[in-house]
Amino acid sequence: MLKLTASDGQAGDGLGSSAAAWGDRVILGAIRADGPVFDQGAAYVFNKDLGGLDNWGLEKKLIASDGLLNDQFGFSLSVNGEWILVGAPYDDFGGNPDQGSAYLYRQNLGGVNNWGSNAT
Repeated sequence: MLKLTASDGQAGDGLGSSAAAWGDRVILGAIRADGPVFDQGAAYVFNKDLGGLDNWGLEKKLIASDGLLNDQFGFSLSVNGEWILVGAPYDDFGGNPDQGSAYLYRQNLGGVNNWGSNAT
């Protein structure tokens, strides 16, 4: 058995509220994790053998650069090779409260071992 946890986890973050896997990579949603904004949500990317043989190390914590309170970023997840899609069902957009959105990240976008997004 293996238990994945966030080193910066807080009570009520909801880590594991969603999960996706591809090969040796696992992504876990934490819909109430803090980023720059309280309770905006996050997605944690873990990779096998990162930090040692058979160790599942944290590769990246993904957060929405425009995240707001209760967006629930990380509510849904999908991964396919070098792409990660993260849902935020309560994201406000274009003056519409809780319209929702999805954020697309690509491996190595913005630098080696980075998960970048073209989102503005």
